[in-house]
Amino acid sequence: YLTSLIDEAEAAWGDGVSEVFITGHSNGGFMSYRMACEVPDRIDGIAPLAGAPWADPDDCAVGDPVPVLHIHGDTDDSVLYEGEGSYPGAVEAVERWAERAGCGALVDGEPLDLVDGVAGSETTVLDYQDCSHPVSLWTMEGVGHVPLVNDLYLQRVLDWLKD
Repeated sequence: YLTSLIDEAEAAWGDGVSEVFITGHSNGGFMSYRMACEVPDRIDGIAPLAGAPWADPDDCAVGDPVPVLHIHGDTDDSVLYEGEGSYPGAVEAVERWAERAGCGALVDGEPLDLVDGVAGSETTVLDYQDCSHPVSLWTMEGVGHVPLVNDLYLQRVLDWLKD
């Protein structure tokens, strides 16, 4: 279904469709990873919120990795930050993509204030360096499954994807 939507957009706008990004929350986050695994040549990056890739990394297509910005609350009790048998945790998911992208060191980025109702800059940023494609993990500390994101959230995600 999603690849047919990409086809429709490309047919309607032709060269006007220069980049395709996939994001989603919860099941939509899992869907983002599925798209990155099944059709990496059709998309330019994913930003799943509270999602994960398949439990078995071999289920993911071979080919160029896509940029991955994984966003997850560390107190999520629906899609566990630590993962469970049917899916990996946030850290493991990002490590897999970093390996695929040939990344080097992991460095702390500037914390972000993306969630209303949590004081201060609750989102820690970990960026992999020297990657063929960018890979980052944003951990929303003290945040559960459905974060009340502020107006800055979408702009920061889009900035990351387009960078």
